[in-house]
Amino acid sequence: LVIPALMECRRDIGPVDVILVAGQSKAVGFDADPNLLPPDPRDRHVLFWWRCGDPPPDAHDSTSGGKWPYLQPQPKGNPLPVNQDTRQFGNFSHVNGGFGPEIGLARTLADSDGHLVAIVKVAFSGTGIHTDWNPRDDGPSGACYRSLVTESRAAIRALSSRGLKPTLRAIAWVQGESDCNTKDAGLYEARMSEFITDLRADLGAPRLFVLMGLNDRFKGPDDPSTKIVVAAQKDVGRELAHCIYVETAGASLANRYHFDAAGNLDVGRRFALALIAVEDAKPSGKM
Repeated sequence: LVIPALMECRRDIGPVDVILVAGQSKAVGFDADPNLLPPDPRDRHVLFWWRCGDPPPDAHDSTSGGKWPYLQPQPKGNPLPVNQDTRQFGNFSHVNGGFGPEIGLARTLADSDGHLVAIVKVAFSGTGIHTDWNPRDDGPSGACYRSLVTESRAAIRALSSRGLKPTLRAIAWVQGESDCNTKDAGLYEARMSEFITDLRADLGAPRLFVLMGLNDRFKGPDDPSTKIVVAAQKDVGRELAHCIYVETAGASLANRYHFDAAGNLDVGRRFALALIAVEDAKPSGKM
């Protein structure tokens, strides 16, 4: 599935906007059938670097091999046998792999301003913000966060080494379902704020736009812990500069857990439109 790398790209010098995509299985695109992804010529103008699958980050992930091919669905990789107790889900449910919101996001941004876009995707299914993406834990609870920082830095270095001038523009954070429980929901706002603060510092991007969203239907419309996490993301969007909550209601689902192919395209488009809107808005006092 890997198509020609950056060295064959005609636009191999000049500025490039880097967008991070991270989170749990909705960011992975676990149930998005790649056979249902409509082809689009814009994909050949978007650079793509990825590591995704099951936690923890390891040799069984689906990756771009530390290279910059073009935008595309991701192959299944070499997943371990499915074992729900150890959070091994098979990387993707479809034998041909899958894709997440990065496709719709990148296609929409590619139309918006003509800038060269590069996507760095680092996502792992079934992960919690404190149990896997903890920026202040050097052990297993911080493994996914460290992978996000490591992959992002490596990807940016690779762009620079080829004559491009990368700028970190935003992160699309699609996560929160694993924290929708009585133990973690009430702590989500503080943990998300900590994650954003540390990520901006570690990547040297203090004004990085942060777009947050999740599938709020996976536990049913009246689940109290889900409402708390959604409210937490909205509060972070109000309290921290350059942050915004992105609504996913109405995006089509493969099942109650995950978006289908069309749903992933829709969610990605929503994230892109939210980014465009917030960038175009007049600065507020907190920004």
